[in-house]
Amino acid sequence: MIKYKAETTLSLLVGITLFAIVILSFSYWQSAQNRRLNQHFQQQQAVIILENQLALKLAGLDCEPSITQNQIRYQIQCTGNRLSIRFPLGKIELNND
Repeated sequence: MIKYKAETTLSLLVGITLFAIVILSFSYWQSAQNRRLNQHFQQQQAVIILENQLALKLAGLDCEPSITQNQIRYQIQCTGNRLSIRFPLGKIELNND
C-alpha cells in the first residue's frame, strides 16, 4: 500500500509565502490610506483656521501666531494680504489680492 501526502513541504511553503504577500500588500495599502486620511484631516483643519484668521483680519484684529488643535500644531503667518498656515503634513497659502 502506497501512502500519499496531501501536502508537500514545498507546496505548504508556497501557500504561506502567497498568504504573506497578500497580507503585506494589504498592510501597505492600509498605511497609504491612513497617510492620505491624516493629510486630508489636517488640511481641513487648516482651512477652518484660515477662515478664522480671515475673520480676525476683517474685524481689524491681529492674527494668532500658532494654534494647537487635536494635538496638532498649526503655525500661522499673516503678512500683508498673504495668509500661510503650516502643519505637520503640509502647508496652505492664501494670497488675498
